[in-house]
Amino acid sequence: MRVRRCAEAGLIAGDPTDVAHVLLALCQGLSAQEAAGWLGTSAASRNRRWDLAVESLLAGLNPAASA
Repeated sequence: MRVRRCAEAGLIAGDPTDVAHVLLALCQGLSAQEAAGWLGTSAASRNRRWDLAVESLLAGLNPAASA
């Protein structure tokens, strides 16, 4: 529902159901990597990689990026 509201508000571009699946897949993948110790040994490295992934995905969903 929140993804749909963001799409309706023009904050993200794309089908809300598709976007929700992609966001979930990203978070599940990063969570699995973090649990396995693959995202780094420090909180700073883990946070940096989470931030990079989420910010990159959201930047690609920016309506201006798809124009």
